[in-house]
Amino acid sequence: GFFPDKVKSDLSAPEQRWLRKSVALRLRDLEPAPAWASDPCGTILMVNRGWIQLNQDHLHLFGEELPNNAYHMYFSNQALRKRLLDWEDLACALLVNLQQEALLTEDPQAQQVLDELMQYPGIPEDWAQRGARVPYSSSFKIRLLRDGEEADTFIAINNTVGATPYVRQPRLLVSAIHPMEPARWPAKAALEGLQHPLLY
Repeated sequence: GFFPDKVKSDLSAPEQRWLRKSVALRLRDLEPAPAWASDPCGTILMVNRGWIQLNQDHLHLFGEELPNNAYHMYFSNQALRKRLLDWEDLACALLVNLQQEALLTEDPQAQQVLDELMQYPGIPEDWAQRGARVPYSSSFKIRLLRDGEEADTFIAINNTVGATPYVRQPRLLVSAIHPMEPARWPAKAALEGLQHPLLY
């Protein structure tokens, strides 16, 4: 029964220091699984070393040729798309999810990101109908090619931060992809030394 807070809050603001700390601790605890914190439109605000490892071959593109955005991370051939199996199903589900965000909140940023994603080649014409049929909720399965034809399977999990994510600001998501076979993913100790400006 509460109206959503329309004034966006900055995670880097001094009054958000405890929220920043709690998100940073969560990202650290999720290692070695790749994890990141983002706003509801996919803007990446904080990452862990697993995320750096996952994106290491195109890390330099974020903020330059590649938007610093989790949706673009999945959609761009410069990022994970070239390694994603069953990409069309995932893309349709993500588009429906972002469209719901744009419709529910009337956030122009969400609509802008949705418009940008629709410019990528290979979006199925029936993406809305197809996306509605894909089992997508707070978790979903993705398969990523490693070397050659070998693929790793991950469970992607998105968690909202806070008890009232559609009311309070800042609205945040902590997303992580957990390898189904952890032994095939680098151990936490192997990630030491990886650096990035958004590292917690």
